[in-house]
Amino acid sequence: MRLQGDSGLYLSGSQVKIPTCGIFIIQPTIKDIVQFGENEFFTAIKMIGSPEDFFSSVKEGNSELNEFSNFQILLEVIKTDEGLIKDSFDKFFELCFPIYNVFYTQNSINFSLQEDENNTVIGMIQMYNFENFSTVVKELFDPPDSRENKFNPANELAEKIAKKLEAARQRTNKKSSDNFQSLFSFYTSILSIGLQMDVNIFYNYTPFQLYDAFTRYISKQECDLYQKIALQPFASTENMDEPDNWQRNLYN
Repeated sequence: MRLQGDSGLYLSGSQVKIPTCGIFIIQPTIKDIVQFGENEFFTAIKMIGSPEDFFSSVKEGNSELNEFSNFQILLEVIKTDEGLIKDSFDKFFELCFPIYNVFYTQNSINFSLQEDENNTVIGMIQMYNFENFSTVVKELFDPPDSRENKFNPANELAEKIAKKLEAARQRTNKKSSDNFQSLFSFYTSILSIGLQMDVNIFYNYTPFQLYDAFTRYISKQECDLYQKIALQPFASTENMDEPDNWQRNLYN
């Protein structure tokens, strides 16, 4: 998964400056996100990070909408919605931009410092820099794409993980159902048992840190299994694809 941003900065958990927008995004912990609402969080992430997935079908058969950018449609949806979408974005901005007041105008999302009583605009997301905002949000928070990471569901656990990632990518703006399964609990539970570490440690990770640890852990498991079979007498790996080195750079 090639990144446009700085993987070292992302992995440090530090705040990240969004190019040309004049604002910094704070990386919340998994515990913070779960407390705010994981489903709402992913709703906002998907609409920001992959707006084409949401609005391409909306534009089909509606020639008037083809004249509008994804950001313009997204902004209109946020401003007119009184349900989960608006609530998801309010929670997202509160969680990831806690030092700012956020307010919407006809053509932009504006940011001012909370302690500024005059609400002086110091940052802005608009049609011309939305792509920068979208890229940073997607790289920081979107679950890693199994196909980009060459994730091969070669065993039962891997297949379950691949399905879980696919379910996360397809999650839209529907309300949480009674059988909603937390993606973060899935990651943290596997890492906690697999690495024999306190699960609370992983709940204090940021999403990027958790995705990195999980991807690296699964890759190491695949490498260890391959090496174990390769070293067994009379065993053969000729029908197995040699996995990528788990120590590789994940982001080039």
